[in-house]
Amino acid sequence: MHFESIAEKHVLSLLEFERSNKAYFESSIAPREAAFYSLDGVGYHISELLYLQQPKKSLGLCAC
Repeated sequence: MHFESIAEKHVLSLLEFERSNKAYFESSIAPREAAFYSLDGVGYHISELLYLQQPKKSLGLCAC
């Protein structure tokens, strides 16, 4: 087994995984919106995750 950080190159693999396991996931959690199960939907979620993982840039304000 090989692990690596999520990247935009994983869109197709993740979409296939999500589609294959949809029924299993939905037996435990609320279903995702139908739009998620597309290349654009999964791509958006990956992009959002990558954005949220970026270090936040300082505004140069000091609360000293």
